[in-house]
Amino acid sequence: MEPIKLWKNGVETTLGNNLDTVYRSHIVSLAVSGNDVYVASSDEGKAKIWKNGIPTDLINGSFEAAVNQIVIVPKQ
Repeated sequence: MEPIKLWKNGVETTLGNNLDTVYRSHIVSLAVSGNDVYVASSDEGKAKIWKNGIPTDLINGSFEAAVNQIVIVPKQ
């Protein structure tokens, strides 16, 4: 399988390895705030949030989880 890829202003960023034969990685939701790009994804059976290509696991991997959407709300 090919890795997940995202392009911003012609620059390619690889998100997730998508090489696991058990789980299929995929982007679920994308949001932009200023110069920041946020991606919600499922990767290797984990729910993840990516900010500018840097992942954060939303779960420790002890069980499978998914994320459905990402919404960015400015600080008041």
